[in-house]
Amino acid sequence: MDLSAFKRPFTDVKKLLIGALISIIPILNFASVGYGLRCAMPSKNGQLPEWKNFGSLWLKGLVVVLLQLIYFLPFGVFLLGAMFTDGALRIVLSVIAGCAFLLTLYVLPAVQVVYAREGFSPAFSQEPFHAAFTKAYLGTFFLLLCAGILFGILIFLLNLLLQITVIGPFIVMAVSSFVITVI
Repeated sequence: MDLSAFKRPFTDVKKLLIGALISIIPILNFASVGYGLRCAMPSKNGQLPEWKNFGSLWLKGLVVVLLQLIYFLPFGVFLLGAMFTDGALRIVLSVIAGCAFLLTLYVLPAVQVVYAREGFSPAFSQEPFHAAFTKAYLGTFFLLLCAGILFGILIFLLNLLLQITVIGPFIVMAVSSFVITVI
């Protein structure tokens, strides 16, 4: 398993700072998501891509957010059903909602990669599910999950240290948001 993806966001400080700044500005931060898609594509030299075609990055990021909303719809439907029922049906719908939530979280990275490579329609085909249920994907997913937990603990500790300053936690939030997008 190649661990260079964890170093990649830090290879170009200028691009990291641009991404961190864009990541904390609402609505504009869709461009950061679009940039993350561009980073998912193979590069010739392993370097981060340039921040160019900002409008295209923003539009691709918006589409990714829409894809996420669409994929989370079953979770929302079952959760709403559980909220407005009672008894055994509430328990059943809550369990189904929880399973739908976990499945969606697991499959979404594959959906985003398929969208980045092939477009919108293939993101709703069986291809993301075939990709998501392989041994390599499972291993990578759990590696990133563990790394995300450790990264979250690090960010929490940095925020605790920087509580003295007013701007420190915002800087940590901005950089961490961009790093997670690029990884």
